[in-house]
Amino acid sequence: MAFLVAEPQVMATVAGQVEEIGSAIGVANEFAAGSISGVAAAASDEVSAAIASFFAAHGQAYQTVAGQVAAFHTEFQQALAQAGNAYVQTEAAGAAALAGALGVPATSAAAPAATIPPFPANLTALVMRGTGIPIPGPGFINLANELYVRSVNALLGLNTPEELYPLTGTKSLNLDALVSEGLTILDNAIMEQLAIPGNTVTVFGVSQSAVIASLEMQKLAALGPAAPTASQLNFVLLGNEMNPNGGLVARFPDLSIPSLGLTFYGGTPSDTIYPTSNYTLEYDGLADFPRYPLNFISDLNAVMGIVYVHPTYLDLTQAQVDNAIPLATSPGYSGVTSYYILPTENLPLLQPLRAIPVIGNPLANLIQPDLKVLVNLGYGDPT
Repeated sequence: MAFLVAEPQVMATVAGQVEEIGSAIGVANEFAAGSISGVAAAASDEVSAAIASFFAAHGQAYQTVAGQVAAFHTEFQQALAQAGNAYVQTEAAGAAALAGALGVPATSAAAPAATIPPFPANLTALVMRGTGIPIPGPGFINLANELYVRSVNALLGLNTPEELYPLTGTKSLNLDALVSEGLTILDNAIMEQLAIPGNTVTVFGVSQSAVIASLEMQKLAALGPAAPTASQLNFVLLGNEMNPNGGLVARFPDLSIPSLGLTFYGGTPSDTIYPTSNYTLEYDGLADFPRYPLNFISDLNAVMGIVYVHPTYLDLTQAQVDNAIPLATSPGYSGVTSYYILPTENLPLLQPLRAIPVIGNPLANLIQPDLKVLVNLGYGDPT
Protein backbone atom coordinates (compact mmCIF):
# COMPACT_ATOMS: atom_id res chain seq x y z
CA MET A 1 0.00 0.00 0.00
CA ALA A 2 1.26 3.47 -0.82
CA PHE A 3 1.10 6.20 1.80
CA LEU A 4 0.78 9.94 1.23
CA VAL A 5 2.23 12.18 3.92
CA ALA A 6 1.11 15.81 3.69
CA GLU A 7 2.83 18.29 6.02
CA PRO A 8 1.13 21.72 5.71
CA GLN A 9 4.17 23.64 6.98
CA VAL A 10 6.42 21.91 4.46
CA MET A 11 3.93 22.56 1.66
CA ALA A 12 3.78 26.24 2.58
CA THR A 13 7.56 26.45 2.60
CA VAL A 14 7.81 24.71 -0.76
CA ALA A 15 5.18 27.04 -2.19
CA GLY A 16 7.25 30.00 -1.11
CA GLN A 17 10.38 28.50 -2.64
CA VAL A 18 8.54 27.76 -5.87
CA GLU A 19 7.41 31.39 -5.99
CA GLU A 20 11.00 32.56 -5.51
CA ILE A 21 12.19 30.27 -8.31
CA GLY A 22 9.48 31.65 -10.57
CA SER A 23 10.55 35.20 -9.81
CA ALA A 24 14.15 34.36 -10.63
CA ILE A 25 13.15 32.71 -13.91
CA GLY A 26 11.00 35.70 -14.81
CA VAL A 27 13.88 38.11 -14.23
CA ALA A 28 16.17 35.93 -16.33
CA ASN A 29 13.63 35.79 -19.15
CA GLU A 30 13.21 39.56 -19.17
CA PHE A 31 16.97 40.05 -19.18
CA ALA A 32 17.41 37.64 -22.08
CA ALA A 33 14.42 38.80 -24.12
CA GLY A 34 16.22 41.58 -25.93
CA SER A 35 19.23 39.54 -26.94
CA ILE A 36 17.35 36.47 -28.18
CA SER A 37 14.46 38.17 -29.97
CA GLY A 38 16.32 40.97 -31.68
CA VAL A 39 19.45 39.40 -33.19
CA ALA A 40 21.35 41.90 -35.31
CA ALA A 41 22.49 40.86 -38.80
CA ALA A 42 26.22 40.18 -38.99
CA ALA A 43 26.43 41.75 -42.45
CA SER A 44 24.19 43.21 -45.14
CA ASP A 45 24.17 40.15 -47.39
CA GLU A 46 21.06 38.02 -47.81
CA VAL A 47 22.49 34.94 -46.05
CA SER A 48 23.38 36.86 -42.87
CA ALA A 49 20.00 38.57 -42.87
CA ALA A 50 18.22 35.22 -43.25
CA ILE A 51 20.23 33.67 -40.40
CA ALA A 52 19.50 36.62 -38.13
CA SER A 53 15.81 36.45 -39.00
CA PHE A 54 15.78 32.70 -38.34
CA PHE A 55 17.30 33.02 -34.87
CA ALA A 56 15.13 36.02 -34.02
CA ALA A 57 12.03 33.99 -34.88
CA HIS A 58 13.23 31.18 -32.61
CA GLY A 59 13.84 33.72 -29.84
CA GLN A 60 10.32 35.09 -30.18
CA ALA A 61 8.91 31.58 -30.12
CA TYR A 62 10.89 30.89 -26.96
CA GLN A 63 9.42 33.99 -25.36
CA THR A 64 5.91 32.74 -26.13
CA VAL A 65 6.65 29.34 -24.58
CA ALA A 66 8.38 30.97 -21.60
CA GLY A 67 5.27 33.05 -20.97
CA GLN A 68 3.13 29.92 -20.95
CA VAL A 69 5.57 28.19 -18.58
CA ALA A 70 5.51 31.22 -16.27
CA ALA A 71 1.71 31.15 -16.21
CA PHE A 72 1.74 27.43 -15.39
CA HIS A 73 4.38 28.03 -12.71
CA THR A 74 2.24 30.69 -11.05
CA GLU A 75 -0.84 28.45 -11.11
CA PHE A 76 1.20 25.58 -9.64
CA GLN A 77 2.51 27.75 -6.80
CA GLN A 78 -0.98 29.01 -5.99
CA ALA A 79 -2.41 25.49 -6.09
CA LEU A 80 0.33 24.23 -3.78
CA ALA A 81 -0.33 27.01 -1.26
CA GLN A 82 -4.09 26.38 -1.43
CA ALA A 83 -3.50 22.65 -0.93
CA GLY A 84 -1.53 23.36 2.23
CA ASN A 85 -4.37 25.48 3.59
CA ALA A 86 -6.89 22.81 2.64
CA TYR A 87 -4.94 20.16 4.54
CA VAL A 88 -4.82 22.38 7.63
CA GLN A 89 -8.59 22.91 7.50
CA THR A 90 -9.28 19.22 6.85
CA GLU A 91 -7.03 18.12 9.73
CA ALA A 92 -8.73 20.58 12.09
CA ALA A 93 -12.20 19.39 11.05
CA GLY A 94 -11.14 15.74 11.38
CA ALA A 95 -9.67 16.30 14.82
CA ALA A 96 -12.84 18.05 15.99
CA ALA A 97 -15.05 15.26 14.63
CA LEU A 98 -12.91 12.55 16.23
CA ALA A 99 -12.88 14.34 19.56
CA GLY A 100 -16.65 14.65 19.42
CA ALA A 101 -17.07 10.96 18.61
CA LEU A 102 -14.87 9.97 21.54
CA GLY A 103 -16.54 12.39 23.91
CA VAL A 104 -13.30 14.33 24.40
CA PRO A 105 -13.55 18.12 24.57
CA ALA A 106 -12.08 19.70 21.48
CA THR A 107 -8.81 21.50 22.14
CA SER A 108 -8.52 25.12 21.16
CA ALA A 109 -5.79 26.50 18.98
CA ALA A 110 -2.37 27.02 20.54
CA ALA A 111 -2.13 30.14 22.63
CA PRO A 112 -0.36 33.01 20.90
CA ALA A 113 3.19 33.83 21.92
CA ALA A 114 3.68 36.37 24.67
CA THR A 115 3.65 39.96 23.50
CA ILE A 116 7.13 41.18 22.59
CA PRO A 117 7.96 43.59 24.09
CA PRO A 118 5.70 43.25 27.15
CA PHE A 119 4.59 46.87 26.79
CA PRO A 120 3.61 49.02 23.80
CA ALA A 121 6.19 51.33 22.28
CA ASN A 122 5.84 55.01 23.09
CA LEU A 123 5.26 57.83 20.61
CA THR A 124 8.97 58.36 19.87
CA ALA A 125 11.66 55.67 19.81
CA LEU A 126 15.31 56.68 20.26
CA VAL A 127 17.48 53.99 18.65
CA MET A 128 21.20 53.60 19.44
CA ARG A 129 23.75 51.16 18.02
CA GLY A 130 26.57 49.21 19.66
CA THR A 131 30.35 49.27 19.88
CA GLY A 132 32.13 50.25 16.69
CA ILE A 133 29.12 51.69 14.88
CA PRO A 134 28.12 55.10 16.27
CA ILE A 135 25.54 56.02 13.63
CA PRO A 136 22.34 53.94 13.37
CA GLY A 137 21.33 53.88 9.71
CA PRO A 138 17.77 53.49 8.40
CA GLY A 139 18.21 49.76 7.81
CA PHE A 140 19.34 49.13 11.37
CA ILE A 141 16.60 51.32 12.82
CA ASN A 142 13.86 49.55 10.86
CA LEU A 143 15.18 46.08 11.72
CA ALA A 144 15.49 46.91 15.42
CA ASN A 145 11.92 48.15 15.34
CA GLU A 146 10.55 45.12 13.50
CA LEU A 147 12.21 42.63 15.83
CA TYR A 148 12.12 44.25 19.25
CA VAL A 149 10.46 47.68 19.53
CA ARG A 150 7.36 47.05 17.37
CA SER A 151 6.48 50.75 17.06
CA VAL A 152 4.18 52.33 14.49
CA ASN A 153 5.26 55.82 15.51
CA ALA A 154 8.35 57.99 15.06
CA LEU A 155 11.77 56.29 14.96
CA LEU A 156 14.81 58.49 15.59
CA GLY A 157 18.43 57.38 15.34
CA LEU A 158 20.64 58.71 18.13
CA ASN A 159 24.36 59.00 17.41
CA THR A 160 26.59 58.05 20.35
CA PRO A 161 30.40 57.58 20.40
CA GLU A 162 30.36 53.73 20.53
CA GLU A 163 34.13 53.24 20.47
CA LEU A 164 36.17 51.04 22.80
CA TYR A 165 39.89 51.28 23.38
CA PRO A 166 41.78 49.27 22.21
CA LEU A 167 39.28 47.20 20.19
CA THR A 168 38.28 50.01 17.83
CA GLY A 169 41.75 51.53 17.56
CA THR A 170 44.50 52.95 19.72
CA LYS A 171 43.10 56.46 19.32
CA SER A 172 39.67 55.46 20.59
CA LEU A 173 38.38 56.72 23.91
CA ASN A 174 38.15 54.29 26.81
CA LEU A 175 34.84 52.88 28.01
CA ASP A 176 34.40 55.25 30.95
CA ALA A 177 34.87 58.35 28.77
CA LEU A 178 32.61 56.97 26.04
CA VAL A 179 29.84 56.02 28.43
CA SER A 180 29.99 59.42 30.12
CA GLU A 181 29.68 61.21 26.77
CA GLY A 182 26.95 58.86 25.56
CA LEU A 183 25.02 59.31 28.80
CA THR A 184 24.97 63.08 28.30
CA ILE A 185 23.76 62.66 24.71
CA LEU A 186 20.98 60.25 25.70
CA ASP A 187 19.83 62.30 28.67
CA ASN A 188 19.62 65.46 26.57
CA ALA A 189 17.71 63.62 23.83
CA ILE A 190 15.17 62.20 26.29
CA MET A 191 14.56 65.55 27.94
CA GLU A 192 14.27 67.26 24.55
CA GLN A 193 11.62 64.78 23.40
CA LEU A 194 9.69 64.89 26.68
CA ALA A 195 9.62 68.69 26.48
CA ILE A 196 7.20 68.24 23.56
CA PRO A 197 3.69 68.34 25.10
CA GLY A 198 2.13 64.88 25.27
CA ASN A 199 5.19 63.07 23.89
CA THR A 200 6.51 59.79 25.33
CA VAL A 201 9.79 57.98 24.63
CA THR A 202 11.06 54.43 24.13
CA VAL A 203 14.85 53.97 24.36
CA PHE A 204 16.44 51.12 22.38
CA GLY A 205 20.01 50.16 23.26
CA VAL A 206 22.26 47.25 22.29
CA SER A 207 25.61 46.33 23.85
CA GLN A 208 27.46 49.53 24.83
CA SER A 209 24.36 51.67 24.34
CA ALA A 210 22.46 49.30 26.67
CA VAL A 211 25.04 50.23 29.32
CA ILE A 212 24.39 53.91 28.60
CA ALA A 213 20.64 53.33 28.94
CA SER A 214 21.15 51.47 32.23
CA LEU A 215 23.17 54.34 33.67
CA GLU A 216 20.48 56.75 32.47
CA MET A 217 18.00 54.84 34.66
CA GLN A 218 20.28 55.45 37.64
CA LYS A 219 20.56 59.13 36.76
CA LEU A 220 16.81 59.55 36.44
CA ALA A 221 16.22 57.76 39.75
CA ALA A 222 18.47 60.32 41.43
CA LEU A 223 16.23 63.15 40.20
CA GLY A 224 13.42 62.11 42.52
CA PRO A 225 10.11 63.89 41.82
CA ALA A 226 11.69 65.83 38.94
CA ALA A 227 12.23 62.63 36.94
CA PRO A 228 9.91 61.67 34.05
CA THR A 229 6.95 59.55 35.08
CA ALA A 230 6.72 55.83 34.41
CA SER A 231 4.16 56.43 31.67
CA GLN A 232 6.52 58.72 29.76
CA LEU A 233 9.48 56.40 29.28
CA ASN A 234 10.41 52.76 28.73
CA PHE A 235 13.50 50.81 27.63
CA VAL A 236 14.30 47.91 25.27
CA LEU A 237 17.80 46.52 25.87
CA LEU A 238 19.78 43.87 23.96
CA GLY A 239 23.11 42.24 24.80
CA ASN A 240 23.27 44.28 27.98
CA GLU A 241 26.67 44.05 29.71
CA MET A 242 24.88 45.30 32.84
CA ASN A 243 22.30 42.50 32.72
CA PRO A 244 21.80 41.82 36.47
CA ASN A 245 22.17 38.06 36.04
CA GLY A 246 24.93 37.48 33.53
CA GLY A 247 26.20 40.84 32.36
CA LEU A 248 30.00 40.91 32.45
CA VAL A 249 30.19 44.25 34.27
CA ALA A 250 27.48 43.06 36.68
CA ARG A 251 29.27 39.81 37.57
CA PHE A 252 32.18 41.76 39.07
CA PRO A 253 30.64 44.95 40.53
CA ASP A 254 32.94 47.78 41.60
CA LEU A 255 35.94 46.26 39.82
CA SER A 256 38.03 48.90 38.06
CA ILE A 257 40.89 48.68 35.55
CA PRO A 258 42.27 52.24 35.35
CA SER A 259 44.81 51.44 32.63
CA LEU A 260 41.92 50.59 30.28
CA GLY A 261 39.52 53.19 31.67
CA LEU A 262 37.16 50.33 32.46
CA THR A 263 34.76 50.39 35.39
CA PHE A 264 32.42 47.52 36.20
CA TYR A 265 29.22 49.45 36.93
CA GLY A 266 27.15 46.67 38.45
CA GLY A 267 23.69 45.68 37.28
CA THR A 268 20.94 47.58 35.51
CA PRO A 269 18.55 48.84 38.21
CA SER A 270 15.89 46.18 38.69
CA ASP A 271 13.81 48.56 40.79
CA THR A 272 13.45 51.17 38.06
CA ILE A 273 9.98 52.61 37.64
CA TYR A 274 10.33 52.50 33.85
CA PRO A 275 9.07 49.37 32.02
CA THR A 276 12.11 47.56 30.64
CA SER A 277 12.58 44.47 28.48
CA ASN A 278 16.03 42.91 28.58
CA TYR A 279 16.95 40.37 25.84
CA THR A 280 20.00 38.12 26.13
CA LEU A 281 21.31 35.55 23.67
CA GLU A 282 22.39 32.35 25.39
CA TYR A 283 26.21 32.11 25.68
CA ASP A 284 26.70 35.79 24.81
CA GLY A 285 29.91 36.31 26.78
CA LEU A 286 29.20 39.99 27.46
CA ALA A 287 25.57 39.63 28.56
CA ASP A 288 25.45 35.97 29.66
CA PHE A 289 28.74 35.38 31.47
CA PRO A 290 28.97 32.25 33.67
CA ARG A 291 27.88 32.44 37.29
CA TYR A 292 30.89 30.37 38.37
CA PRO A 293 34.02 31.81 36.71
CA LEU A 294 36.20 28.96 38.02
CA ASN A 295 34.63 26.77 35.34
CA PHE A 296 37.32 27.37 32.72
CA ILE A 297 35.43 25.59 29.92
CA SER A 298 32.37 27.74 30.53
CA ASP A 299 34.53 30.88 30.57
CA LEU A 300 36.21 29.94 27.30
CA ASN A 301 32.83 29.29 25.70
CA ALA A 302 31.66 32.73 26.87
CA VAL A 303 34.76 34.38 25.39
CA MET A 304 34.02 32.70 22.06
CA GLY A 305 30.42 33.89 22.47
CA ILE A 306 31.64 37.48 22.40
CA VAL A 307 32.84 36.82 18.85
CA TYR A 308 30.18 34.45 17.51
CA VAL A 309 27.01 35.29 19.47
CA HIS A 310 27.08 38.89 20.77
CA PRO A 311 26.95 40.55 17.30
CA THR A 312 23.95 38.51 16.10
CA TYR A 313 20.92 40.01 17.88
CA LEU A 314 19.59 41.56 14.69
CA ASP A 315 20.30 38.40 12.66
CA LEU A 316 17.40 36.63 14.36
CA THR A 317 13.97 36.15 12.82
CA GLN A 318 10.80 37.60 14.26
CA ALA A 319 9.67 34.07 15.14
CA GLN A 320 12.83 33.52 17.20
CA VAL A 321 12.30 36.77 19.08
CA ASP A 322 8.62 35.95 19.64
CA ASN A 323 9.70 32.63 21.19
CA ALA A 324 12.11 34.26 23.64
CA ILE A 325 11.95 32.50 27.01
CA PRO A 326 10.86 34.69 29.95
CA LEU A 327 13.22 34.24 32.90
CA ALA A 328 12.00 33.83 36.44
CA THR A 329 12.82 36.60 38.88
CA SER A 330 13.52 36.49 42.60
CA PRO A 331 10.57 35.52 44.84
CA GLY A 332 8.54 38.58 45.71
CA TYR A 333 9.91 40.70 42.88
CA SER A 334 7.29 43.24 41.84
CA GLY A 335 9.31 45.40 39.45
CA VAL A 336 8.51 46.30 35.85
CA THR A 337 11.57 44.76 34.19
CA SER A 338 11.13 41.61 32.08
CA TYR A 339 14.10 39.36 31.30
CA TYR A 340 14.23 37.10 28.24
CA ILE A 341 16.73 34.51 27.05
CA LEU A 342 17.08 33.76 23.34
CA PRO A 343 18.34 30.17 22.93
CA THR A 344 21.56 29.53 21.00
CA GLU A 345 21.58 26.17 19.23
CA ASN A 346 25.32 25.55 19.04
CA LEU A 347 28.12 26.21 21.51
CA PRO A 348 30.29 29.09 20.28
CA LEU A 349 33.29 27.15 21.60
CA LEU A 350 32.82 24.67 18.75
CA GLN A 351 32.36 27.20 15.96
CA PRO A 352 36.03 27.01 14.82
CA LEU A 353 35.66 23.23 14.58
CA ARG A 354 32.47 23.60 12.53
CA ALA A 355 34.40 25.77 10.06
CA ILE A 356 36.46 22.75 8.99
CA PRO A 357 35.06 21.47 5.66
CA VAL A 358 33.25 18.11 5.53
CA ILE A 359 34.21 16.71 8.94
CA GLY A 360 33.77 19.83 11.10
CA ASN A 361 30.02 19.68 11.72
CA PRO A 362 29.84 15.90 12.37
CA LEU A 363 32.68 16.12 14.89
CA ALA A 364 31.14 19.16 16.61
CA ASN A 365 27.75 17.44 16.80
CA LEU A 366 29.43 14.40 18.35
CA ILE A 367 31.20 16.44 21.03
CA GLN A 368 28.53 19.04 21.76
CA PRO A 369 26.05 17.12 23.99
CA ASP A 370 28.65 16.24 26.64
CA LEU A 371 30.50 19.54 26.31
CA LYS A 372 27.26 21.49 26.73
CA VAL A 373 26.71 19.83 30.12
CA LEU A 374 30.16 20.99 31.27
CA VAL A 375 29.56 24.51 29.93
CA ASN A 376 26.14 24.81 31.56
CA LEU A 377 27.57 23.78 34.93
CA GLY A 378 29.26 27.18 34.93
CA TYR A 379 25.76 28.70 34.92
CA GLY A 380 24.52 26.44 37.70
CA ASP A 381 22.37 24.38 35.34
CA PRO A 382 23.70 21.24 33.61
CA THR A 383 20.68 20.97 31.27
